[in-house]
Amino acid sequence: WIQDERVLEEATQKVAVLYQSFRGFSAPEAEMLYMQEVEKLEGYGQESYQAKDNTGIDITLGSCLDGIFVKYKNGRSPLLYRWHEITNMSHNRSFFGLELSNREESVQFQTVSLSLLNQNIVLF
Repeated sequence: WIQDERVLEEATQKVAVLYQSFRGFSAPEAEMLYMQEVEKLEGYGQESYQAKDNTGIDITLGSCLDGIFVKYKNGRSPLLYRWHEITNMSHNRSFFGLELSNREESVQFQTVSLSLLNQNIVLF
């Protein structure tokens, strides 16, 4: 939610202007335009989770149309394990592993539990 009153007022004005420009569209037309805009948003079609890589570095681990992605929070380049490279996936408690066709060792990740996240939020 927007907390700054000035930003909220600007956003409200933009919505009012956009509303005027889109009046007259049928519901299906409006839905189609909406979906076309949503598809352009970063993260559309992705499901992601907070995790740590096998060295303990904080990452975002997720799935998308192309495969399993790893986004590092320290600025390191993201990784993408494509579906055709993945021969097996395993999950045991907070551990998630990928077996890849081009590697002998599996890639391991540790997911961050929601209870641990809640404890950290309370601490800060």
